[in-house]
Amino acid sequence: MPNFSENLFKKHIRQIEADIESDYQMLKFGSGVHDDQARIAQSGITTCKKCVSSDGIKKRIYGSSIEAERAADDFYERSNRELEAYRCPVGSGWHLRKPRYR
Repeated sequence: MPNFSENLFKKHIRQIEADIESDYQMLKFGSGVHDDQARIAQSGITTCKKCVSSDGIKKRIYGSSIEAERAADDFYERSNRELEAYRCPVGSGWHLRKPRYR
């Protein structure tokens, strides 16, 4: 079982990767992606129109990687289980999933 510092290191690496992906998306698609993220955050949209979890429930959507990471941190504090943020493949928000490194 990884110790606390390993988990913290992995979390920071995931955040760096998410930030790099976000910057890449901005360069690839322009600032409109970030405008869409702000729209999601301001509109109060809470679920994705297309993405569903393995149990068929619509996935919660977050307006930014930081917002999604905060939700993952809150989940970890409550359940002691890790989640990671990833960009929605069909929209411009972010979702949470079980870590892929396991």
